[in-house]
Amino acid sequence: MYGRGRGQNSFTSVRGRGGGGRGRSRGRGHGHGQPPQHGGRRCQSLADVSEPRRTRDSSTNTFLDVADIVKILCETPQHLAPAEDIIDKLKSNMRALDCVSDKFSHILHTSSSGNKSIIELKPQVKLCQEYIKSSGCTSPTHCKKLHICHEFTYESCPDYDCDYGHRWSTTHNHDVWTYFFLGDVDELVLQSIMKKHFKRLTGIAVCKPYNEHCCPNVLECKNLHICQKLIDESSECDTTMCLLNHDILTRHCAKLLIKAGISIHDSRRDVLSNVRNTVSQVRGVHARHEKAKAELVDCFEDLCEQEEKVREIVSCFLTLPNFYCHIEYLSEKVHVAIDRLKKLVNQYYFLFIIYVRSNNECLVKLQPRLALCHFYSASQECRNGESCGYLHLCTDFLRGVCEDNDDCNAIHSLTDHPNDIHLKKHFLDGIPLGLVLSYMKVRFCYNSAPFVCFPYNEGKCMIKGCKNLHVCYDYLFTQRPCSDRCSKNHNFYSDKNLPLLVQDGLDDLPPHKLLSLLSARVSHWPKRTKPKGVFTTHRRC
Repeated sequence: MYGRGRGQNSFTSVRGRGGGGRGRSRGRGHGHGQPPQHGGRRCQSLADVSEPRRTRDSSTNTFLDVADIVKILCETPQHLAPAEDIIDKLKSNMRALDCVSDKFSHILHTSSSGNKSIIELKPQVKLCQEYIKSSGCTSPTHCKKLHICHEFTYESCPDYDCDYGHRWSTTHNHDVWTYFFLGDVDELVLQSIMKKHFKRLTGIAVCKPYNEHCCPNVLECKNLHICQKLIDESSECDTTMCLLNHDILTRHCAKLLIKAGISIHDSRRDVLSNVRNTVSQVRGVHARHEKAKAELVDCFEDLCEQEEKVREIVSCFLTLPNFYCHIEYLSEKVHVAIDRLKKLVNQYYFLFIIYVRSNNECLVKLQPRLALCHFYSASQECRNGESCGYLHLCTDFLRGVCEDNDDCNAIHSLTDHPNDIHLKKHFLDGIPLGLVLSYMKVRFCYNSAPFVCFPYNEGKCMIKGCKNLHVCYDYLFTQRPCSDRCSKNHNFYSDKNLPLLVQDGLDDLPPHKLLSLLSARVSHWPKRTKPKGVFTTHRRC
């Protein structure tokens, strides 16, 4: 930060994670994270700008480093933890933790759960809107926003070779993460943090009944009570005649914006601009999702016939042992030509994974983009209400250890709301619930599980103390032994992998059950920029 005095307004250069040093600038300040004007010192990159990361409690002379808190939260499930646990690990006190949380409110979020105070890692990271334009970002050196494919962040980009990029830890993005003390965090952890962040944003929408003057739940409505024309920049509203709300910072709207992670401390113009961008992105994602389902493959006469065939394919996968098969077998099973079947599976990219092995053998796996709501799993209450994009299910029930089947307050049924909506969206409705539930139990029987290390499978993992499994991706996908030529590890309980399993409480699982769990959660191979002579752009075993 640029400033003229000492203390919190002094310039601090970043060293290591999130910044450390003590250098100061004598130039005039122009606000947090902004470059100086003429006569001031010009920073060379975003990573050169940061706040002093250590906070001192003057009453007890206790120092607390925000980077240490971020590190703890990165290693916890759902990236949140009780304040007492953080204090115990860092040997600090509540007052010092409160000081850090208040000072770094753009990174840490404090909430209450009963009598406990919960600290959540909630970086207010934004996507660069100029980056996706044809001209690109006009100021990449000072841009504090992520340069990444917007559709990818909402899990809706079908192009794995997307020019906008699907990597969280590029050179530019690393500077952005460093600003939030996340510069040294593994890319898969960053993906987990941002997936949670952007899923929260999908809950922002304008209330249609309110715009029709008939919202039945005015006080507890989960959508914005504001004029739709104000959000749609293409529409014009005569504010002198319109009786609807045109203030984005009313108490009701502000409450919803805070839950969605949108700052209300900016000007009304900036807040309204942020809401417009968010609503536009979410609306575009939903529109592309619906468009994908509405496009007809040439072998079908109408959309109903095509969707029934997709549901038949999903049902076929649920009867297979490992939820995958060869494309030739699937073609014979559902009576669709291979070339048309590939086109159909590619079109419904949010349901399936296509994996081409080195011998050109094509495999297809069922992998609907479903996940459990961590808010509901923790307390049987969801802050996103009816707009939640996750399943609401009792985790003990999925693991088969719920002792209160009849009296349990959590949902045990897939047909209850909002689960029925997600089943229909992913073509799991109309299929025997026993098959669907068996798949859910395999995939979600544990809240957390380690990821497979993709750099390791490409032949070179440079991360010391890597927090991901060093195991063969091909073995994980197929659950079958590889050829004798495969030199990758096939032992989940090796000295490298065992500590990761212990951390998530998976070390006691039988090998076949552990393999099924990890295989059901296997993800698409991420696109990588091809360095000289190291990686290839597509996965090959």
